[in-house]
Amino acid sequence: MMRRARRRWADRVGRQKPRSNMERHVEPLAQEVVIRVLKIPDKYRRFSVSPVAARRVYGISDACLSMLLDLGLPCKGVGEAAAFDPLDLESIALELGLPSSQMAAMRMWARSLKGKKVVEREFCEMTLSLHCPEPGHEGACNFSLGSHLATAMGRREPSESDHVVARVAMSSEICDFDAPFDVVAEEAQQLIFHRIPGELGHDLGFLRETGLADCRSASRRLVQVAAGVGYSARPACGFFIGAPFPCTHAWFEIRIDERWIAADPFFLNTLHRWNILSHADWPVARSPQCIVWRLQQAHELTMPLARHGNSPMQAVIAARWL
Repeated sequence: MMRRARRRWADRVGRQKPRSNMERHVEPLAQEVVIRVLKIPDKYRRFSVSPVAARRVYGISDACLSMLLDLGLPCKGVGEAAAFDPLDLESIALELGLPSSQMAAMRMWARSLKGKKVVEREFCEMTLSLHCPEPGHEGACNFSLGSHLATAMGRREPSESDHVVARVAMSSEICDFDAPFDVVAEEAQQLIFHRIPGELGHDLGFLRETGLADCRSASRRLVQVAAGVGYSARPACGFFIGAPFPCTHAWFEIRIDERWIAADPFFLNTLHRWNILSHADWPVARSPQCIVWRLQQAHELTMPLARHGNSPMQAVIAARWL
């Protein structure tokens, strides 16, 4: 079935045509990233992305998709009824530098680490937008914030409002770590960013076997490495503040002179490798503390950001530097 789907797709987009210069240039890297994709066990895949969405959301053209299928990209169905896994496509789009919404977000977040005023950012205005998950229900909405977010925003009380605005302090302290951190940075450089399904983000055996990691699994591994070279290290998670839309993120912290300092060589090295941030902009051995907002001492956020009554709900956070 898989092979037939690939043939039908190739017939539809005209695989008989010679490869373009762009395709010939991209194909070796595409082959490498498909090999990584195939390291994810098939049982974790959700075949839910149509070819239309592959083009629109992930920036993958028909010709590129045909090439990826020839290289072994997992797929279900035929032609426009084909379906792909969103994490597979996101990993591919990021690695190939395609014009995807994910790469646009990465470039936006990288801008938060550029410029002379980065270290001067002391405060950020956070706006939390809450949208009723059960529109039309009886009575007024009763929103409340998750405990970690409420503490960080200084707002604990339930509210009927669908917006919560708070000014939060960002630590602008910058630390360039000492020589032992080189071992941690070298380990981070060996890890390849990949969108990992939820369960595998906790599996360091999978990381060691494949070399693939996301921020959750990388922070787990690098806490171990940092401890191994003599640091007191602990996990941290919260938000990377890339205005206007922060993203949930995980990193780790190192104790220096009675202070806990953020460290994130994995994410910084990934941005360097994708050529959207230079070492001169932000070295991997420098703390990113002025652009991360810590909510919890954990490898990932384990509590909902907000609740509607007693039910967890989605929330959208926007950020504005002050």
